[in-house]
Amino acid sequence: SKEIQVEPGQIPTDTERGTWELPGMVAFKRGPLYGAVLYDVAGSTVNLKGKFGGGPTVFWSEGTGNSICSMRNASGGTVKTAEDITHSCVFGTKSDGSLFYTGNEHPSLTWLEPEKKFEIKSEIANPQGTLSWIYDIGEEATTVTVTMTAGGVQEAFVNLPVYLRYDGAAADDSVNGRYVYEVDGNKIEITWDASVTAQYAKGLIPGGKSKTVDCIRLPIQASGKPLRFTVRAVPASV
Repeated sequence: SKEIQVEPGQIPTDTERGTWELPGMVAFKRGPLYGAVLYDVAGSTVNLKGKFGGGPTVFWSEGTGNSICSMRNASGGTVKTAEDITHSCVFGTKSDGSLFYTGNEHPSLTWLEPEKKFEIKSEIANPQGTLSWIYDIGEEATTVTVTMTAGGVQEAFVNLPVYLRYDGAAADDSVNGRYVYEVDGNKIEITWDASVTAQYAKGLIPGGKSKTVDCIRLPIQASGKPLRFTVRAVPASV
């Protein structure tokens, strides 16, 4: 028999550039920024314990580790109040005053531009409507456009959890339209239109032995008006 030569593969975070797709997952690396999105596959009849509705699962850089990081909450995924929402999603209040959140849908994936721009879209049941996350993967930064169209919504927010994993990690939200997560001079910058006033839920406790998360909460209209935010990694040497 012929001997087979096996060489170790390179993991995505160690590459300079790439795009990878598996059923229920898209991942990409451009320079120092790595991103991954998990979503429950369209047509699935299994209700996953996690919440994967198309929001960013993780944005990572070598210098910072995870920044935006969708986390299961300390109640095993059960959501009773807004303080239980530690996963990437859209949540808010319906016209009757009750809480809603996304993440349990079965979305579909469409590539708008091969290996550069994709949409994860889902039908939401309560409130009834549609939710779209479009990822535009740039060489210097990635821009995410969120669009929600639904009736009976009093207010809604895009929820972006930032995982404060490392001792000495710092978060700067002093400038509206900009949030900076920093570890030893390495930064992940999250920016949005300064006319959008963010709210913050800080020190939320995710599940397991994880440290706390700060949630950036960006108001979004349920009328179909898009909300955009951009994620960029800046190494300490830059």
